[in-house]
Amino acid sequence: WSTFDVSTVHADAKGFIGAAFDGRYLYLVPYGNNSAPHGIVARYDTQGGFGASPSWSTFDVSAVNPRARGFAGAAFDGRYVYLVPYGSDSASHGIVARFDTQGTFGTSQSWSTFDVSTIDAEAKGFEGAAFDGRHLYLVPQYNGSEYLGIVVRHDTQGGFGASQSWSTFDVSTVRPGARGFLGAVFDGRYGYLVP
Repeated sequence: WSTFDVSTVHADAKGFIGAAFDGRYLYLVPYGNNSAPHGIVARYDTQGGFGASPSWSTFDVSAVNPRARGFAGAAFDGRYVYLVPYGSDSASHGIVARFDTQGTFGTSQSWSTFDVSTIDAEAKGFEGAAFDGRHLYLVPQYNGSEYLGIVVRHDTQGGFGASQSWSTFDVSTVRPGARGFLGAVFDGRYGYLVP
């Protein structure tokens, strides 16, 4: 075991929920520190020393979209890293942030956002994601007032900002208690939501 304090690279880089790996870089998902959601993604270059500050960098996604703060989980689709929207327990949101790994990490041009609550007003407050080789699935958790079962799916062969590339399904219509999940996994055929 070894440790590294990311806040030595950026003082506000504290309080993460989840991570993603793109084959070289590890991305820590910003949630919040001192009870306030933030958008500071921390990235570690696995080709550098774990305890070496130059191996670490940060980017504040809220520079791209001021509401892009407080995420819970991430997924990598082979090119893009997606941050899963959560917000806070009292003010959830549906803003997915996406980083193009073919771009430069520290520049706004490599990042984009999409608000899935424009597809379904209740689609807010997710925790975790899964990727099946084509589709990204956001795991429903808590929208600020109630636990939800609304799974959001993004077709990665469509445009990220195109509403027709996004769809929803409420699993609580299959079983009323199927709400408030924490993570997901794909086994090659089936996607599973963690109760």
